[in-house]
Amino acid sequence: MGSLRQSPNHLFRRARQRLGYSRQDLADTVNQLLPQYCVLTANDIGKIERGVVTYPRELRRAALRTVLQARVDADIGLANVRRRPTDGDPAFSGPPMSNERGESARIPVRFGGEVIGQLVLQIGAVEALTASRVTLQTDGMAAQVELRPVNTTGFSHADGVEGGLGTAVDSLDSFLTVTRLLASQRQSVAPDVLIALVEAHRDCLSVLFRRASSDTLRADIGALLGEASIVASRLWSAQGNRSMALAHCANARSLAEELGIPALGATARIFESNLHSEAATLIGRDGDVMLGLRMLEEASTLAGSLGPAARARIGAEQAQAYAVLQLPNECEKALDRARTAVQDIHVGDRSGLFSDWSAARLRVYEGTCKLLLGQPEEAVAVLTETSRNLEADHGNINVLLAARVDLASAYAESGEPEMACDVLANAYEHLASIGNRRGINRAYRARERLDRWETQRPVRELDQKLMRAAQAT
Repeated sequence: MGSLRQSPNHLFRRARQRLGYSRQDLADTVNQLLPQYCVLTANDIGKIERGVVTYPRELRRAALRTVLQARVDADIGLANVRRRPTDGDPAFSGPPMSNERGESARIPVRFGGEVIGQLVLQIGAVEALTASRVTLQTDGMAAQVELRPVNTTGFSHADGVEGGLGTAVDSLDSFLTVTRLLASQRQSVAPDVLIALVEAHRDCLSVLFRRASSDTLRADIGALLGEASIVASRLWSAQGNRSMALAHCANARSLAEELGIPALGATARIFESNLHSEAATLIGRDGDVMLGLRMLEEASTLAGSLGPAARARIGAEQAQAYAVLQLPNECEKALDRARTAVQDIHVGDRSGLFSDWSAARLRVYEGTCKLLLGQPEEAVAVLTETSRNLEADHGNINVLLAARVDLASAYAESGEPEMACDVLANAYEHLASIGNRRGINRAYRARERLDRWETQRPVRELDQKLMRAAQAT
């Protein structure tokens, strides 16, 4: 960051005040567009306004431009006083996230002056799928992402570095926007629809990463590449391909170590632990709970670099593992840590890989822990309440379905096979319709809890429904 000019940045302050942001409000809003290792505080905003910091790193500048509705850095008084501007310096020219009427917005994904992809947010009908275009439907909004492979022959030579990126990345924030959108959609869009798009996006980032000409740019792109790899890992897992899921998490950990990004390494460990423990054996018989716990402990040592949503997930996953090991005191302590973290979650923290985190998400873990600790009646009460609260949250359908599968298990353990069969049949049909193999495996494990009633009519009818649902997909 530049720090030679100490005069106040009046343009920046006026832009903030014109839009009605306090320093903290601006930081929170900007952080929705930033990876965790790069987030801003109210103090950082103050440094920019006082002129102590004149030229934040590219990701921060891009996010500030978007939120403050600035076309270029100069519009909000940001300037690199250490380097003389050249004709080759790019200027961000992408529009804000939405137009004044809120009808649609187009965010170009550029490289070297060439648009290599485009993110379109629009209200209205969903367009049909084609080979090159995927439309993601969320609550009342269609989020359409279109990517095509990077043309490596079109790379600009920046700052005299042959084949390098340098200042040729016109709007790195476009890649961050797409990464976060794809991550947030993984809970509501069928994995087989989303996986090809995520992998195409990851391939684009991989090319940019290999050609980065400076350590700072390499770190920025590497962080996005790592996050995209974790998103891909979750989708491969949902499709039942555990090996590919583990490989993508391992790749993200490797990037974190190479680039010195603790938050990325911690995040990779959080999701990799879930794979090793097979969600604390609720999904697969061969889950290694101790390996999962060890990875969570490694992640917790880096908790200072993580946001509250990530810390909440660490505590929740630890609690689930302790419940499997029948350690109720340790389980409750971990849940307490998660509850404390959840209280600190703000809107800006619920993005990307942690877009599904809230008090309701934690309640699912609490109900599951009750089930695993042999308290099925209490589990039924918690999971019933939580399922009702999640019904209106169409962006987290997989969380709701996981809660319902565990609710079915709780009913079975409570000696209520008919209720268990009704809940499980409904959840399985939804899981099968969206192709969530990981969720389906969780449902099969829940079905095993009904073996003692397998000759009774409700269980026989359940098996027939499961068979029909499987055949339909």
